[in-house]
Amino acid sequence: RDFTAMPQDERGPPEVCEERSFHGVDYIVTVSIHGGAGVQQDLPSLHVDVEQKEDGERWHGEFSSAYVEEVTQKTGNFKKFDTFVKMLKSSLIQASETVFADLLTYSDLEMLR
Repeated sequence: RDFTAMPQDERGPPEVCEERSFHGVDYIVTVSIHGGAGVQQDLPSLHVDVEQKEDGERWHGEFSSAYVEEVTQKTGNFKKFDTFVKMLKSSLIQASETVFADLLTYSDLEMLR
């Protein structure tokens, strides 16, 4: 994918859309950043959209920068919002061998407790 024509900041391209397979199921995953610029300098938020290719089932989540930082703090591996976003985008475009993304269901998360 060529992002040279897109405006970028330290978080990379403003939107990444990739086809990925998780646990044998194909998805279209879109990650974008909203806010954090302009006259009012509103706080940025992370938007994640996941669509299952086979049946079109969709999931959408919006996460404030404060929430992302709070969750990373709770995991014991704190990341600033910009760093987290950069790592997430990198995992989707598979630009790094050390950073990867996985898609977990509610039951998957319950089993991790």
